[in-house]
Amino acid sequence: MRFFLILLTVVTCTLIAVPDASAQTRVGVAMARFNDPFPKLLRESIIKEAADMSGVMLDVKDAKNDKVTQLSQIQEFVEQGVDAVVMNPAVGMTAEDLLALGDMLTPKNIPLVFLNTAPKVDTFPVPFAIVISNDLVAGRLQMRKAADLKGGKAKVFILKGLENHNAAIGRTRGVKQVADSYPGVSILGEATANWSRDEASALIAKWLQDGNSADVILANNDEMALGVIRGYQTAGQSLDDVVIGGVDATNDGLAAVADGLMTFTVKQNAEAQGRKAIQDAVKLVNGDVVPQYDWVPYELITEKNLASYQ
Repeated sequence: MRFFLILLTVVTCTLIAVPDASAQTRVGVAMARFNDPFPKLLRESIIKEAADMSGVMLDVKDAKNDKVTQLSQIQEFVEQGVDAVVMNPAVGMTAEDLLALGDMLTPKNIPLVFLNTAPKVDTFPVPFAIVISNDLVAGRLQMRKAADLKGGKAKVFILKGLENHNAAIGRTRGVKQVADSYPGVSILGEATANWSRDEASALIAKWLQDGNSADVILANNDEMALGVIRGYQTAGQSLDDVVIGGVDATNDGLAAVADGLMTFTVKQNAEAQGRKAIQDAVKLVNGDVVPQYDWVPYELITEKNLASYQ
């Protein structure tokens, strides 16, 4: 069965899948944002997996991290007659927003797959699944590796993503849980840099210029870890004795590990998350059973096993 051509409309930042007459399953993909490295990997994986499946067409939209825009886009999907929705939730989704989302999908019983960010729901009025990685594990892997590298003695500074974001909360909590199990490890402090390389760079440069220092700096994502590196360079300070860890294993993050600038990263497998999301969406449309939580494992990447990930 022949498939479809995927076109990119640059002006609207909307990916439109144009099917041939044999297309059977229409999936609306509501992304929180397009413009960061990790969401880009998620989006590319969804598109690639759909292209390898028979009879699937996609409409992929960018909410620019605005929940009102995202809910409006999902309403458009419903009106256009999609068979399923994959949603990478924008920041700030509330219980009321989730109720509104359920009200949109219920009249046509349109299945929903939450991608990468888990809402606080145990049930939903339509068939649903949550494709995610356990963020506690990411933080635990970071702190355990850093503590081992420092012989169980370290002063740690944490850079967090967006306030109240589930991934930032989970990864930070995981770091602290493991730190508590090492008598020689202490948390110096933590700061929010909103997933941003630029914000992390400015924050760390000032922090260093104010006379602060740490043995370990753990960032909730690679972009902020890369900002830490730039911050040290801006402040004219050496990275030689500092363990720097990130999360996501983006291309830039892996390159920094290869260059010996970032000590390690923890791979949040965007490719696997994207594949599972579109697969689960199609299964739900077909009435198949899928796990409510379809977990994708985190993987620690250091210089020693880096070649397996490049």
